[in-house]
Amino acid sequence: MKVVITGGPGTGKTSIIKKLENIGHCVFHESSREIIKKYKQLGHDQLFLSDPIKFSEILLNNRVKQFEEASQLNFDNIFFDRGIPDILAYLNYKEVSFGKEFDLASKKFKYDYI
Repeated sequence: MKVVITGGPGTGKTSIIKKLENIGHCVFHESSREIIKKYKQLGHDQLFLSDPIKFSEILLNNRVKQFEEASQLNFDNIFFDRGIPDILAYLNYKEVSFGKEFDLASKKFKYDYI
């Protein structure tokens, strides 16, 4: 079962993921932190704010890769610190128009529980 842990910033998602990992569950960590870190080193302080589509495309690719990797694993439960639908939620919240690839990915890669 693929389970997404989701919620607003600072609500404890990562703490839950770390605890699940510590007790032996298969987890996938939030990839946006690595994207933010990488682009800060390249001089982009807030990539999501300056180029939300570019940030979201990178994030979408990472989350699809996580989903596909998880599909190859043999675990009863796999937990994700955020999922593909979170990308659409943030773009909608910021009122950013986005291409159909975001909707298509959200429909194609279905989690079992959010």
